[in-house]
Amino acid sequence: MLKNNLILLEGKKQLIFAILILFLGFFYKPFFYVGSLIIIFLVFFFRNPERSFEISDESIICPADGTIIEIKNLENEWDKRISIFMSPFDVHINWVPISGKIVNEKYSAGKFKAAFLPKSSELNEHNDIEILDAKGRKILVRQIAGFFARRIVCWNKINDNVEQGQKFGMIKFSSRVDIFVPKGFESIIVLGQRVYGGSTILGKWRK
Repeated sequence: MLKNNLILLEGKKQLIFAILILFLGFFYKPFFYVGSLIIIFLVFFFRNPERSFEISDESIICPADGTIIEIKNLENEWDKRISIFMSPFDVHINWVPISGKIVNEKYSAGKFKAAFLPKSSELNEHNDIEILDAKGRKILVRQIAGFFARRIVCWNKINDNVEQGQKFGMIKFSSRVDIFVPKGFESIIVLGQRVYGGSTILGKWRK
């Protein structure tokens, strides 16, 4: 769905706005500097890197760039929740952790608290997608809006078949991505670790 372009389609409105400000710089010079800074930031923020990794149905890859801020044991259908905080300087594209079929998608309106707070996973605006693989194993990826992030984007829907490492969405500006895993998953990452979407392996399925 995404071409290997530097500026994603999602940033076109902001880019047009920045170009208009830059144009006004012909009449009032400070606008030129402001427009230039905005364009530089947008080029940086909406960068679209290609990541390489070895596809495997026995591993789960990271869905986002950022820092592991929480690995929480749960007492429901999910065994663990792994939380990744994305700063404004991180790539904000989201990657599919496992190959399979999207069996559920649910958007929930909510607040815009700081994304690094534990309660933001439930209280903040978020979008969930559940993916079921060919072996009947299911995970949930939650895109969470933060204090500055005010738009969650998901390019896939229920019944779509997705591949591990595929780009499925993004969250504009600082935000958070949680991944919920069932029993049978063995984590190999640690709290505070720097991770990269589409390349870092979060863990493996127990055989």
